[in-house]
Amino acid sequence: MMHQQVPATRTLGQGWAITALVLGLAALVFTCGEFGWLPGVPGFIIGMVALNKYQPGYSAPNMRAIAGWGIALSIIASLVSLALLIVNTQPH
Repeated sequence: MMHQQVPATRTLGQGWAITALVLGLAALVFTCGEFGWLPGVPGFIIGMVALNKYQPGYSAPNMRAIAGWGIALSIIASLVSLALLIVNTQPH
C-alpha cells in the first residue's frame, strides 16, 4: 500500500499561520504581566504575512482561519496590555 504524500506547495504559508497563532496565545498569556504586546506585535505582523501567502488551491484550507485567530489574539492582547500599562502608571 502506498501512502499519498502532500506536495510541498500545499503547505504554503501554513508555518507562518501556526507561528502567528502561537505568538497570539503567548501574547494572551503575557498580558497578565503587562508584556502581552511583546509577542503580540510580531504575531500580528507574521499573521499578515501568512494571509498574504495564502493562495487558493495551493494553501491548506484552514490556513486563513489559523492566521486570522493569531491576528485577533495578538490585537486583543496588545490592546489589553496597553490599557493595563496606562492604568497602572497613573498616580493614585
